[in-house]
Formats: sequence, C-alpha cells, structure tokens
Amino acid sequence: MPLLRRARPAQAPLSLGAIPHPLIRLSSCRGFAASSSSDSSDTAARSSVDADEWRQRLRQTVTARQRRRDVASTDALESSRRHLDFVRHFFGESYSWDWPRLELFCSRVREVNAQLKEQGKPSMSPADLRRLETRHLLLSLALTRAMNLQQFVGRKPPVTLLDVGSGCGFPGIPLAIVYPELRVHCIDASLFASQVLNKVIHPLRLANVTVTNVSIEKLDERARFDVIVGRSVCALSHFVALSAPHLAKAKGTLKKAATGEESLKRGIYYIMAPWSIDHDTEMLELPPTELTPVEELFSGEASDGVSLPLQKQFHHVVHYSTTDLWPHTQRLSDAFKRGKLKEMPEREEGGWEGESEVEDDETHTRKWMEKGKRWRPREMG
Repeated sequence: MPLLRRARPAQAPLSLGAIPHPLIRLSSCRGFAASSSSDSSDTAARSSVDADEWRQRLRQTVTARQRRRDVASTDALESSRRHLDFVRHFFGESYSWDWPRLELFCSRVREVNAQLKEQGKPSMSPADLRRLETRHLLLSLALTRAMNLQQFVGRKPPVTLLDVGSGCGFPGIPLAIVYPELRVHCIDASLFASQVLNKVIHPLRLANVTVTNVSIEKLDERARFDVIVGRSVCALSHFVALSAPHLAKAKGTLKKAATGEESLKRGIYYIMAPWSIDHDTEMLELPPTELTPVEELFSGEASDGVSLPLQKQFHHVVHYSTTDLWPHTQRLSDAFKRGKLKEMPEREEGGWEGESEVEDDETHTRKWMEKGKRWRPREMG
C-alpha cells in the first residue's frame, strides 16, 4: 500500500510590504547598539565604583594589619631588650662581649621564623620565641663559664668547637659571637634546619662559623675538634658515643701561653635536664667528669640576688673530658652499633622526683613530663 504524504498548507505569497526596509533594519540595529552601549557603560561605571571601593577597603585592611604588626614588632623589640638586659645582668661588666650582635642574632631568629610561619612551617614555637633570650641564649652563654672560655683569648692555633644538632644556632652561634677567636662548626642532620641557620646568620657576617648539613654519624672520620657541645639533641649515652671519636687527642686542658691560670677544658659538654642522667651514665658505664647545675654557674656576685627562671634551675651541664673518654672511645662506639646503649624507658605512674616543683607554664618541661622527662632524639642519619 503506497504511503500517503500529508499535504503541506498553502503559503501566501510574500508581499513587498513584508520585506523590511534596509534603512529601517539599520536604524533598529543602531538603536539596539545604543541601548546596549548605555547599559554596558552603566555596568562599567558600577564596576569601577565597586572596584575602587574594594581597593580602598583592601588598602585599609592592609594598613590596619601593618599597624598591628608594627605595634607587635615594637613590643617584641622592647621585650627582647628587657630580656637581653636580664641575661647581661648575670655576667656583669667584666664580660666585654658584642651584645649588639647578640641582639641582632636574636632579632634575626624571630624575623626568619615569622617568614617561615607565613609559609606554614615555623622552626620555633611561640613559647620559645617569647623566651628566646632567657631560655636559649642564657643556656648557651652558660657554657662560657663551664669551659672557662675567657681564659684562652689570644691562643694560637684557635680552639675548634663542634655544635651537634645546632638547629637555629644555639649554643654554637652565641659562643662564636662572644668569642671571635673560636672556630665554630655547626652541623645538623636536617637540611631545612641548616638552610634556616644560614639565612639567620647571613647578615651577621661571622667569619669564624661554618654550617654543614650532615649528621654526627656521617661526619668525616678525620674531623677532630677540641670541644663538642650539644643541647637536648638525643640521649646523653648516644651523644657521647657518637661524639667521642671526633675529639682531638690532647691533655685535659689547653694551657694559656705564659700563664699558670686554669684554662679551657677539652671534651664534650651537653646541656640537658637531669631526669635521664643516671640512666644514661649507667648505660655508658662511665661517670661524667663534671656534672654542674646551671644555677651554680650563675651564683655569686654577678647574680646580685636575681634568680634564674625556674626551668633553667633544672638544667645541668654534663662534661666528659677528653682524657677520661679517650680510652673508652672504641668500646662506646661498638656498644652503640650493637644497640646496647638503650634509651631511658617511659616514666612510671608515680612520676619522677621533683615533678611537682616544675611550673605549669613551662612548655618544654611539661613536654618532658609527658614524654618521659626528655625529648625524643632527632634523626641522626
């Protein structure tokens, strides 16, 4: 059956009146363009007003933020100077050190940390920055009394000092500032920490300081130093076992030329809280040559009745002389490689002696309480 097609409706013929005139079409297009241009100009005007208002508000916000930063930096500078005067009080006028450079170093630490904080990776906590002088600088300068550094000024060849796990430069950089005769070598296993330290000390122009990204385990076996220092890097037993092979062979003291005064003591100096000292010395099977509380280093006429911050009273300077360590160097290295130098176990429920005497607002001491009275060791390799 053939398909039936539907018939299309008849269309009326197109008349000439139905065709729009070219002039009419052109005028209508012009009218549309004119209305469109007026609308776009109004929109552009409103957009420019909104943009100007937005820029003005942004400028006000940035100005207010900058004003707050200026006030905060001014307050921080005044606080830093007060804390530095507090530290300077413990040493008296007999120590003619470069205090302005120490102040510049502390300000550089804060400045670089502020830049890193904007990037989301600060190198120091706010509690550390608030007490930078009284918490870190004071402990670093305490080593000058423990080692009798004032007695070796002018000695040739210069004394070499290795700062293991330097971090932001404590205690190596303050020692290099106050005694330019020292040759200070700062090492850290963290590449980030080494880069931060280089950035901090760049404006200081310290010719007697070198910074290297290397762990103490991977340090060149031929490297020898008169003094090796550290502060809360790892367990004391590990620090002594890894550092002892890098001590230079010598007698227990460095004689000052043409004088009979007591002189610099060679060896290892480690600043730490006393909670794990007994355990670590038992692991080493070697008692320290000297064990000095920090508060004893500042007792005397220089303190003038001013007491140390409570947290500092719990720190000790552990000293192992080169003479005492050298016969045991190989034994300690073998014990570390075999894993016999075990770390202190976690604290028991009863706590540790002296726990109630620690202030609650001391952040680091509270961390020590929570983690067995000491920090976890950093990566050594």
